[in-house]
Parts: sequence; C-alpha cells; structure tokens
Amino acid sequence: EVLMQEQIFDPLGMTNSGFGSPGVSGQRLQPQGHYKAGKFWIAVDPGPYADNPQALGPAGTVHTTMADFAKYLRAHVNGANGLDGLVSSESFQKLQTTFPGINYAMGWETGGAEGNRILAHNGSNTVWFAEVRLEPDSDYAIMVVTNAGDTGGRDVIIRGIQTMKERFEKMNQ
Repeated sequence: EVLMQEQIFDPLGMTNSGFGSPGVSGQRLQPQGHYKAGKFWIAVDPGPYADNPQALGPAGTVHTTMADFAKYLRAHVNGANGLDGLVSSESFQKLQTTFPGINYAMGWETGGAEGNRILAHNGSNTVWFAEVRLEPDSDYAIMVVTNAGDTGGRDVIIRGIQTMKERFEKMNQ
C-alpha cells in the first residue's frame, strides 16, 4: 500500500484513492457494495466484509473515484501510444505486450487489429465490479463500475461499455 501510494497515487495526483472498502461503517456518505440474495439486493456496510481479505490486496483492494480512475487509465493510454509518464514508454510496452500464444499481457486482456489495439481488464471483490476498455489508437478509455459484484452487475457493465463505444464511434465519424 505504501508503494502504491508513493509510486502510483501521488505521481498521478490520485488524491481520492485508498485501500479497502470506501466509506465509514454506519455512515452513508459513499456508495456501498451489494450482493444479491434471491430477488433482493443487500447493501454491505463498509468494513472487512465489504472487500477482499487483506491477503488478496495485490489482486485489488483499492477504491478510487471515477476522476482518479481516469488519471490511471490516461497514463496507460499515453504509455500505449509511446509516451513516458508514470513509467517509461518501454515499461508500458512491456506491461501491455501479449504473452506468446495468448491474448493476455501483464494484467491486460489484449485484442483488436492493426490500428485498433484493445486493452481490457475487469475485476470484482463480489460486491463491486469494474471493467475498463482502452483503445489507444483511438486515444480513449471506457470505464464502467457497479456496486453489484455478481454476474448481473457484469452483464450491465458489458452492455454499458458497448453502448459507450457505439456512441463514441458515431461522434467521431
């Protein structure tokens, strides 16, 4: 967490990011994660049961605002386009280059054709779900998050990403 603060949050100006679930137990100042029980959605109070256990921290116990998330994604789009920033463009290239025989780089699903590279990543802690899609050749990123971590939340996110991509392409025709 100290290294992430020093090496990622601080350099990118991500001042509204932290670790564990957002919010304070008993206060309703932040959105809460939800799980589905039958036909009902149950809010999970901030605290140890609203996020992965600390041992899974490297897999993702970060919370962030959409504005801070956008700063992080902009750094990756810039890096994919050969610009230095958070790390050198060479380091970004290594992070984003597909391993032989699979469409996966260091944390990124990869795809697309020449001139239309795609980098994507998603994740859930069972009560939140986030998915991002970067298209560096078009110089944009799409990010969608939901406070429902089950497959229903993922389905909504996939539809949201497709809708935003279609709207972006129409605007740029």
